[in-house]
Amino acid sequence: MFYLNEIINFSKRNIFLSFILFLSSFALLNTASNYTHYEEEIVKLIPKLENEFYFNAILSKDIHVDQVRSKISDLPGVVDFELSSQASMKSIINNLGTEFGLNNEEVKVMSELRSFRINLQENLSQKSISLIREYLERIAGSENILLGAVTKKVNDDLIIKSFLRSIKQWPMQGIIALVFFIWVISFFSFNSRLINHSYIIEKFTRKNSVRLKMALSLFSVVIISNLLFFILMEQSSYMSLALASATLLLIPFVFCYKLTWRK
Repeated sequence: MFYLNEIINFSKRNIFLSFILFLSSFALLNTASNYTHYEEEIVKLIPKLENEFYFNAILSKDIHVDQVRSKISDLPGVVDFELSSQASMKSIINNLGTEFGLNNEEVKVMSELRSFRINLQENLSQKSISLIREYLERIAGSENILLGAVTKKVNDDLIIKSFLRSIKQWPMQGIIALVFFIWVISFFSFNSRLINHSYIIEKFTRKNSVRLKMALSLFSVVIISNLLFFILMEQSSYMSLALASATLLLIPFVFCYKLTWRK
């Protein structure tokens, strides 16, 4: 408890630096332990790079969407069957209402229906597109489905494409490099101030390796905080956390341990 109290008192006197070191250590440990999870989440947030070729459709509530999905998804030329969210549903219905000249009452009735999007292969022939649309009307019933026009969005901004591809290829490396850079600056600044503080304690007490033990106390708090975060977020990569924590605890032995000779 002595070293924990000392690191708390020292942190209070260097609150900004201590906060940056604690936060960057927590972030570094957390990202290293959950590398794959965060990588997948970042990739999901990156917009699609490919050109988009699709049409929207609105389906009656009496028809099961899953039945339509199972029959359409495997058709040649169909890339994906994407069920629309509530937010995009409103936008799609408004666009279809404008396209077909529907009044407000008809648009309101349509908003209670199910909407989905059929993503098509790029450069798919008009004949293939017509066959897909005809088959969709046949399995759902032409009176139960409303098909929108085929839309093609071309992403021709080469600079944005190149930038997004780089992020998609290495989504975590840049983040970890930035966090590590902040951690290195904060750690060595923290360590240089800790040298003077630990020297005073060692001079007036019989304790040894004070700097090492204080640094270990700080990093132990970081590890416990990450463990609590893992439990609260129900994450399961405890082996990765253990390996990353062991690496973190080695750092004080490298930079904060001072060999002394006793006569």
